[in-house]
Amino acid sequence: MYLLLTLGEYQQHSPRLAVLDWGSKKIVDGYTYSSPDFPGVPSNSFRGGTLYNGLFYVCTFNELLVMDISTWTIRGKFSRPTFNDLHDVYVDENGIWVCSTGLECAEHYSHDFELLQRVNMSERNYFDKEHDYRLYEIDKRTTPRKHHINNVVNVKNKILITRGKSASVSTIDGRVVIDNLPGMPHDGFVFNDEFYLTIVKGFVQSFEVGSWKLKHTFDLNKCYKENVALGWCRGLAVDNQGMFVGFTKFRPSKSLDYIRWIPNRQRRLNTRVARYSFGSNSIEEECILKSSPGTTTLLYGIYLI
Repeated sequence: MYLLLTLGEYQQHSPRLAVLDWGSKKIVDGYTYSSPDFPGVPSNSFRGGTLYNGLFYVCTFNELLVMDISTWTIRGKFSRPTFNDLHDVYVDENGIWVCSTGLECAEHYSHDFELLQRVNMSERNYFDKEHDYRLYEIDKRTTPRKHHINNVVNVKNKILITRGKSASVSTIDGRVVIDNLPGMPHDGFVFNDEFYLTIVKGFVQSFEVGSWKLKHTFDLNKCYKENVALGWCRGLAVDNQGMFVGFTKFRPSKSLDYIRWIPNRQRRLNTRVARYSFGSNSIEEECILKSSPGTTTLLYGIYLI
């Protein structure tokens, strides 16, 4: 089995894609990108993406790339002034949804990259046509954020948005369908009529599609005998036997709202992909992703290929 990972390095401008052979626990292929080719904030990582029609649509801080991962060829590149701290992109036959976390808006584009709809996910209107937000890092122009939107998911033709700071999931029109989560949700994944969510504190929860009733809570913290800090729990892929869950080693952050809950005295585990088995209700295997000296590998998305 092979997994496609979206990666980066903390404080280094090196977004990476990697193919992980789960059997050997080795990276067998990959691609490193230098971004951007316009006067914008350089990105340190690839974030969320979608495999669609043989291509991989993936975002950086302020760009959307269309990749042929069989040859690591860039088939298309797209950016707009509203692209600030992009976290995810979702693609289907109806177009492309982009999650601009810095502006707390979701934007819907045609496959020709024509803007079809911009939805403000917060009461605060960040957008100012005089600004090119690709030039700004996380600062007063794009903060404070009410929701910190993370992920765009299509659940039976309904577009859902995960909202980190408000610990909830909403429809694109702002109607809350899941609330009171045990922490900030990040990635969503639909499998067998269940909607799975990673919670950055080290949980995965699943909900019945449609009724949105909670079905399962997987507390991954209990899978470790030692009292350790698991890391940011974000990437997720689910199959019949279990889940692949991605963790990024805790690192410093300018946004204190997102790190106040992190235990300071626990040993911090390295960035890794963990395999959780539904059969044993435990993490049976892990693959550590090595970091360059003096930095931390950032792991965002996990995709079955």
